[in-house]
Amino acid sequence: MTRLRRVVVFLIVYLGIWINLVEAQQSDEKVEILGGISDGTSPPPKPPKVLPDLPVVREISHIDTGRLIRMKRVEDPGYPEPEPKPMAQSENDEEAFWMSLSDERKAEIDAINNALVFSLSATVVDHRATRLHWRHNGKIYEAWSNVDFNHLTGFTRFKVDGRYYDPYFGIGNTSSEMEGVEKAPDFPTRQPTFILTRGDAGDTDALEGVEALHTLYRAERGRLKTAYEKREMTSLERQRYLEANPPKPRDVTIQFWKRELSDKSGKEEAP
Repeated sequence: MTRLRRVVVFLIVYLGIWINLVEAQQSDEKVEILGGISDGTSPPPKPPKVLPDLPVVREISHIDTGRLIRMKRVEDPGYPEPEPKPMAQSENDEEAFWMSLSDERKAEIDAINNALVFSLSATVVDHRATRLHWRHNGKIYEAWSNVDFNHLTGFTRFKVDGRYYDPYFGIGNTSSEMEGVEKAPDFPTRQPTFILTRGDAGDTDALEGVEALHTLYRAERGRLKTAYEKREMTSLERQRYLEANPPKPRDVTIQFWKRELSDKSGKEEAP
């Protein structure tokens, strides 16, 4: 091996070690996804409601979009009146509640109330890069990201180093082979990053939300990607099932009754 080759090999090895160290340092950032990530799993079905067996005064039935709807007027079962809504707390009550909290809980509430809410428009190209558009203080910002923003869905809130973020973005997918679709630039690193193409790069407030999303992806890319792929698979399986087993309209039964309501003074009110 010539001396030049040894130097090249040394540089490649050194660069690989340096990249691994950078990734390890970035993974130490305190990142948390609040409420978990949806993987497309449906919640267990609610048990069907069983209507009470009450004497029927009158019944009317009709067919609507292939289902039978029964309207049953029944005798008043004499259920107790609903409890009145609690009165709004006074300022003194709110102050007393606030003073009863620990300093840690107060700090947590303040952090949630000061969460950064931001919106983006994301167009994913070839599932390899994403074109971003957003506004800040009336100014337009645009950027290219080397992250597939489909993976950054399935959750509503996350936290980076104690700061809460609530992202909202519309997302679409396209192909670079389509006419008029801009191709992504070459990125200087494989690490999740973005290249600002329009806007003030010195305005840290305008870039904070996008920076936080990339910090989140650096720490949780495995979970985010796996959850997205499972959501897509579940959606496809559900679509195939519905095509093979189209749902049938369910019959509906509605019970209602007439009752006399009384106020605290005992006066009868109109039904």
